[in-house]
Amino acid sequence: MKSRGLLLASTALALLAGVLYWSNRREADKAAAGGTAEAPRIINLKSDDVTRIDILRNQTEKIGLVKLDSGNWQVAETPVLPGESGTMSSVLSTVSTLNSERIVEEKPGDLAAYGLAKPPVEAAITTKDGKTSKLLLGENTPAGSSTFAMVAGDPRLFTVSSYVKTTLDKPAPDFADKKLFAFGFDFPKKVDLTIGGKSYAITFDGDDWKVGDKKMDATSVQSVIARIRDLEGTRFAATGFGKPVVEVTVTAADGKTVEHAELSKSGNEYIGRHDGRPALYVVADTMIADLQKYVGDMKPYVPPPPDASTSTAPGAPAPPADTHIASP
Repeated sequence: MKSRGLLLASTALALLAGVLYWSNRREADKAAAGGTAEAPRIINLKSDDVTRIDILRNQTEKIGLVKLDSGNWQVAETPVLPGESGTMSSVLSTVSTLNSERIVEEKPGDLAAYGLAKPPVEAAITTKDGKTSKLLLGENTPAGSSTFAMVAGDPRLFTVSSYVKTTLDKPAPDFADKKLFAFGFDFPKKVDLTIGGKSYAITFDGDDWKVGDKKMDATSVQSVIARIRDLEGTRFAATGFGKPVVEVTVTAADGKTVEHAELSKSGNEYIGRHDGRPALYVVADTMIADLQKYVGDMKPYVPPPPDASTSTAPGAPAPPADTHIASP
């Protein structure tokens, strides 16, 4: 009897060891691909390989995000909009390597219960090899911090962070760069500006700012540059551009990259047009008023007064020479 008991115990131990081995093996395989057996990675792509993301909102609104040969992104609307780099980086990091939070069901029956019979958000992610991964996002869970999700071709139902849905569930303009200029925080080499019926040629050379041939106070000119850098649209328009009343040409610090934009007045707003971009930017009149104010505040450079402790007034006797004699 003892021998039989020992045999049964040994057999059970061997079975348990086998189960643990294959369980650990499964966990290791899942970890290698990202995620765990309970919360696997459901999309695993290299973000640099992603060339296009097509989003379908509420089964009706289509948004195409397309990577250009330059590496920049554009929103394939009519008219085409330039993609905003920070927004696109967030989208790419979200959809290229996506971990689930948990598996809800291996084969769900009623998809409508999770908002996935007609998903409110779908995202088809295409890579440079022509392959596409399709993410389906349904309703949020009752707690609201997670969203029910599936991947086309995979029968499993998952939850993912609700952040995934909010990152993708946006109107097309929210993916676009609304800035009129892209010269960034480097000081441009030259700015040609026409505003309020006057023209200004602003140049930056070394540490000197000039308007025309006149050396200018650096702070006052830099305030103008900052206002030009900040010019942005509140939204986009397809038509409405009229006679330009503001014109700006910016030559970047490299001396080669040139951006040119014009703005016309339209009611209480301005319509901006940037060369090379088909979209029109609707700009608040307060931004143009602010720019004109700072243009009017530009002032010439005034050298600092000489140091009083070392200066000698005209006609005043020179300070006495040092008569100290060193000790022998």
